[in-house]
Amino acid sequence: MITGDRVSVQKRKAIVKELQKHPDAILLSTQQSLSSSMNIGFIDKVIIAELSWNDASMSQYYFRFIRFNSENDKEVHFVTYESSIESNLLGLILAKERLNLFMKNQELDDEELYDKYGVHFNLLDQLMVKERDKDGNVSIRWGKQMIV
Repeated sequence: MITGDRVSVQKRKAIVKELQKHPDAILLSTQQSLSSSMNIGFIDKVIIAELSWNDASMSQYYFRFIRFNSENDKEVHFVTYESSIESNLLGLILAKERLNLFMKNQELDDEELYDKYGVHFNLLDQLMVKERDKDGNVSIRWGKQMIV
C-alpha cells in the first residue's frame, strides 16, 4: 500500500522493490499517492481512471512509469465513458493541448490530435451542449441524451 504523505519515501521505495519481485503484480495508485519521489519504470501498463484538468498534470503522474531507462514500451490508457463528464473533461484536455501546440507552431486538426491521443470515438458527439430554441427555451444535450 502506498498512501502518499502518510508513508515515508523509504517505506514507499521498499514497497516498490517488493512489487518488482512479482512480474504479475498490479499496482493501484492515485496521482496523490505518487506525488513525489516515486519513479517506477518497470510498470508497463498505466490506467488512469480519473482525468485531471490538463495533460501536464496527468503526465506528471504517468511519467513516473515512463522513464528514460525503461526497457519496454508503455501503454497509458485514459478511462472515459460515452456521454459522461469524463468525455467532457477529455474534450477540455484536448482543446487545451491543441492551444499549447498552436503556441508552439505545431498545429494539428481534430483527427490528428485524436490519433495522437488514441481517441477512437467521435468525442464531439458526446459533449454537453446548451441550446435555445426560437422561443427562448433552453435545452441541454449531453451527447445524444436530452436533459430536461
